[in-house]
Amino acid sequence: MSEFRPIISIVLSIVLVLALIGVVQILKKGIYEHGDDIYFVVDKNGKIDGSITFGEYGPLLDLIAKAESGGYDSVNPSTKVDGLSTMTIVKAREAALAKGSSLSGSGAMGRYQQMPQFVVGRAKSIGLNPNVDLFSPENQDKLAILLINGAGYEKWRKGELSDESFAHNLAETWRGLPQGASGVTYQDRYAESNRAAVSWDEVMKVLEKMES
Repeated sequence: MSEFRPIISIVLSIVLVLALIGVVQILKKGIYEHGDDIYFVVDKNGKIDGSITFGEYGPLLDLIAKAESGGYDSVNPSTKVDGLSTMTIVKAREAALAKGSSLSGSGAMGRYQQMPQFVVGRAKSIGLNPNVDLFSPENQDKLAILLINGAGYEKWRKGELSDESFAHNLAETWRGLPQGASGVTYQDRYAESNRAAVSWDEVMKVLEKMES
């Protein structure tokens, strides 16, 4: 058996090298596997494009972002402020308001379209200093999770809130989400032109997958 040890050692070394090469390639491409899908995390320019929360909230954050925005630097209406996610929360708020108002928009900001009039208070409520802490992808995710929790996330995880009720609650915060199978959104009662950006079935599938 001892005569095979050098061969086994060589084989193991090759396997290790190949594994490391694979990891490097994934990092270069900026992707990670999440279920049956691939989410882009970092593009070739080093900009974060997908959700950076890899844990239990990840699929829901990606769904909300799909319904709401084009990324972490997004600003309503359908535009962006370059470098928004590298500014302090206060400066990002000012930049989003200026950009949004110049285009007759709300200035809703970031990947999850935080409303500027609320973002500073929300940041403080989770222990951030808006004058110091950045409106970074990580902090944008934290702010979104605050709202997800406020919609009854813990009760839903415990089975005390149905998928339908939880989805309905989420739609009251994010107007790109439908409130029911009809595809009607919370905002439809005020603006007939508003439409959900994702389907009710898609929302249900994400919630069901998170429960499995």
